Amino acid sequence: MKFTIEGERHVAEYLRHRPQVVEDVVCPPRLVRQLQTLGGRSVAVRGQTGSKVLAMVRLTPLHESELFTFVATDKLSHVLVALDHVVDPRNLGAVVRSAAFFGVRGLIVARRRQVGLTTAAVNTARGGFALLDLFLVTNLARTLANLKKHGFWVVGADMAGEPLRDCGFDKRILLFGAEGKGISPAVRAQCDCLLRIDGIGVGGSGRANGGGKASERTLQSLNVSAVAAIFLQQHSRSVG
Repeated sequence: MKFTIEGERHVAEYLRHRPQVVEDVVCPPRLVRQLQTLGGRSVAVRGQTGSKVLAMVRLTPLHESELFTFVATDKLSHVLVALDHVVDPRNLGAVVRSAAFFGVRGLIVARRRQVGLTTAAVNTARGGFALLDLFLVTNLARTLANLKKHGFWVVGADMAGEPLRDCGFDKRILLFGAEGKGISPAVRAQCDCLLRIDGIGVGGSGRANGGGKASERTLQSLNVSAVAAIFLQQHSRSVG
């Protein structure tokens, strides 16, 4: 699948980390040498007066069998992200961007009823797909069960869970559910730990203005991409 991406930093991430997927780059003449150095001689970089920085990239989701090959050869980091029927491409892209920032190398999604590679997702990720692989699986619950046999623990984000903390698991999968519906029952059954994020005045733990009465004027939940970023930051702190 081919996508046109825009922006100097966005294009630079692909040239720096995955130049083999970049087919063509157009940019202002002053940036030609810089971008050519990043991508090497195999990438064509053309200068064009008045142009934006644009590139054509080829991205291909990987199959479930490749996921387990990577796991067996330890080519993925000890944290993976899984999405359960997230349908907004911008949410997918935002999760990918956060995951790549925190060093995640693999994202798992179901083939059906789940957004995949789209122009909106790729551009929202701002280079995130240059750093991690997207794995499409037939049955997410079954895939999680099989990954648990390889030593992974599944940590699900759920408002019915315990307050966010470090579960102490070494190899873990951070699982995030669909917008509005959350994690489906079959997938939830694979979770070893369910955690929630408490805002100010939620769960009795938050205090307004540094210690006063808990505020009641708060939203009850966060966007899935925001939840993912907070969970990933917590994981980063626990392993750092």
